[in-house]
Order: sequence, then C-alpha cells, then structure tokens
Amino acid sequence: MIIIGSIFCTLALLILPFAWRGRVIARGQFCRKCKFDLAGLDIEHHESKCPECGGGVESDSSRRVLLRKSSAAGLVLGMVLLVSGAGSLGIGTTGKTSVLLGVLPDNAVFWLHDLGVDEALDEIVARVSLVPITLAENLQAKAIKGGLAHQADTTQIWDPRWGEVLAVMSGYPSMSQEQIAQYIGNGINIQAQIRDRVYQGAGSVDFTLTTSQGRITSLNFMDTGFFISQKPTQTGIVGEDPEVYPKNAGIATNLTVSNSGGMVMPWKGKITPATGGFDVEPGTSVQVFVEYELRYWPRGGKGFSAGKHRLEQSVLVLAHEDQIVPLFKDQELAQQICQAISISTVRVLKEIPDVDPMRGHSVLAIRTQFEPLPATTAFDVFFRFDGGEEFQFGSLINHDPDQRRRGGILTWPRGIFIEEVRAPTGPLVARLVAQGKVDVIMRPNASLADTIPRIERVLDVSLEFLDVPVEIVDKGFGLQKTANKPELLHAGQCP
Repeated sequence: MIIIGSIFCTLALLILPFAWRGRVIARGQFCRKCKFDLAGLDIEHHESKCPECGGGVESDSSRRVLLRKSSAAGLVLGMVLLVSGAGSLGIGTTGKTSVLLGVLPDNAVFWLHDLGVDEALDEIVARVSLVPITLAENLQAKAIKGGLAHQADTTQIWDPRWGEVLAVMSGYPSMSQEQIAQYIGNGINIQAQIRDRVYQGAGSVDFTLTTSQGRITSLNFMDTGFFISQKPTQTGIVGEDPEVYPKNAGIATNLTVSNSGGMVMPWKGKITPATGGFDVEPGTSVQVFVEYELRYWPRGGKGFSAGKHRLEQSVLVLAHEDQIVPLFKDQELAQQICQAISISTVRVLKEIPDVDPMRGHSVLAIRTQFEPLPATTAFDVFFRFDGGEEFQFGSLINHDPDQRRRGGILTWPRGIFIEEVRAPTGPLVARLVAQGKVDVIMRPNASLADTIPRIERVLDVSLEFLDVPVEIVDKGFGLQKTANKPELLHAGQCP
C-alpha cells in the first residue's frame, strides 16, 4: 500500500497545478483584476479605467492577454488521488493493509495486486482457500493463470504463496488438465543419471530416476489429491532395438506439497544391451539412452503425462582391473568423518522366531547418526569380538548432496532367510549377548557404489567404535526403534 500511496500522491501533485491553471478560453486584452474584456476601449491613455471595476488598465501589468478556466474534473481527480494516496500511505505505514484488503471486493483485490500491492496476494491466497470457494470463475481463472505464469518464469524467485494458490485450485474444475500438467511438470524436478563407466562384458549399466519438489512448494502442508510416478518408457544402446518398459514400471507416490520441498523419490533401473553391448575393447565408449516420463493421476482416475524426457550418454568400458568408483585420500576430510558419525547400541532379538524362509527376519540392528558429511563414504561393517575375530554384519553407503539424510539403520539378516544366512544366526546372537559388548568396525569399499550413478569417488577412511553395548529386545519391531538419544550414541575414531 505504501507504493500505491506514493504513486497516487505523486500523480495528484502533478495533476492539481495543471487543473488549477486550466485551459485558455479567450485571447485579447482583459482587466487583470476583474477579467473584463477591454476590446474597443482606449487603454493606452494614462488615465484609462476599467468600466467594470474602475481599476487602472493603462499599464501592461494591469492587463492580461489570456483568460483561463480551471478544470473542475481535473481538480476533483487530483483531490481524489491525493486523499486516496494519503490514506494508502497511512494504512501502509501503520500495518493495516490486510484489514483494508479484507473488506474490499474480490475484483478490487485482484486490481490492487495487478498494481503491485504485495499484500494483495496474501488476500488472494485467503480467498481461494475458502471452503466453499466464493471467487467468481473468471477470478479463479485469473488466479490460476497468474500462478502458472509465475511458476514458469524461472527468473523470479519462487513465491510459495503462488504454490498455495495452485495447490488449492488444482482440486477445482476451473483448472484444466493441461494446466494441471503444466503445474506438475514445472513444479516437480525429474532427473535421470546413468553410470558413466562399466566393466567389459557387463550385462547392463545402472541408471537412476530422481524426482524432487522445485517450484511447487506452498505455505502449508497439503495433499493435492494426485498421485505422481516417474517411470522409464524405454532404454538401450543407441542404434539397437530398445527395451520397452511396461506401463506399471517405475514408482508412484501421492503428491503432497509443503514449505520444505523435501520430497526425494529415487528409482533404480538397468540399461540392458540387445546384443553385444559392452563386450568391446576397454577404452571404448558406448552410447546409451533412457527415455522417461513424469505422470500424474487423480485418485480413482486415469493417468496423464506431465512431461517426457530423454537422456543420451556415453559409457566408458573399463578393464576388470580398473575401478568404476575410486577411493581417494584426504586426511582432513577423514578426521571430519570420524567426528561426524555416531552409532547406537547393538540391538539383538531375544528369541529367533521360526519364520517363512521367503520372508526372512531381522535379528540385529544398529542405527547410525551423522552430521552433514563432507564426502561420500561406503563401508563394509564388521563386528570384532574379544580375541580379534571378525564377522561381516552389513554395508553402509552415505551419499546425500542435499544433506537431508542424517542417519540410517543397519539390520541383519536382510531379505530372504536362506540357510547359509540362518545357520550362524543363533551362535552369533548368543556370542553377542554373552560378551555384552562388541567393537564395530567400518572399512571403505568403493565397489559398493559402482551401481550408484551419482557417486564419482569414495573417501578412503576407516572407523572404529569400541566396546559398543549389546542391548536385548523382546520383539522384532524393537530392532527398528534403535535409540538415538545422545547418551546411547557412540562416537567413532580413526584407527
């Protein structure tokens, strides 16, 4: 309102002087005092008088050659602008803009927004959020058009108020399918990444599809009522017959928006050559591709496309003695990693149940917790018992460029309960319980990251967690609830 008030006052100060001066309505010789027309009179004589008022008219200064008439319309307009501007400045400086906007009609609120009143957008958000909505259809359409235009203009910083408008309006018939596709397609970032190196003779190369929220975040958490999915449509070697994916490929989730934009949805797949593919000389580059799509559908409705994409990339074929993901050394980063990662107690199940071998069962668990990590780590995780004997417990990869993940959980065994995994379970648990504590060792293994395209290298660092207590839990779900209270976390150290 301060901006509008300043504009109105400026316009008033420009208009009022011109309106007061007015336009020329006559030219000739007139009495300056009473404006009487002196045409035909002897006004050069030194004793000449105005017949109307009796004033002297013998000198040039006592006469005027133009008659002007003030503009009544201009004076009224100028005064209205001046009063409106002064009022707007007063409201703006006292913080009462929202009060005024709250009582204005819908058209006036949209008009003020068009004039640049930022607070008017707050009022638009409030009015589209009313249930039932009371905005006229033409104003609903205007709100949708304004939100989509702002979303598409990436030169502007994203305003989540427009995200609120679009999220609400996406549930109304006034937003067309084309507009919904534009809203989701411009708001959800979908990216494909292909591993750029592969071993000679490999049967496939890995790729990932990842979606995240971009110019779609809103003021409040909101379920839009839509599902979205990222799915590959076809992959392969450029020039060969592609592998076509079924319609139900990919991963789907309900589309919720919030002010955090924290949704990250990865999907992993493989590009499989139709013929020889990667069975070529090391050092050869093979051109591969993945075509993928972002789709959406309302609950119980059919799906629509929100954007189709294609990524082509060269994949370098390596000899088997080479590394797809190399280790690198950095003593300073290694020290930071050692100080950043902590683990919980080792939790073991009191009794190992008889379960369906196809379902499996977790009997051990450790939770990790860490501060933002300065580099990617990939560990094989071992228990070290008294006497130095070791048992490999699992593996752990930490790679999060956006620093959203601050921990994870390791369980054992995972997946299908095959006999060679089940056989040592009882003795292992019994030994852990009897000993009451165990060392947990993490050693780097860069090959764990070979199938993750976004990882280029892994820090060469080892961690030791000494004398970690063993905690017994009665039920399986207790393993998942590994405590991460500060007093139960154990810091690592570099050996």
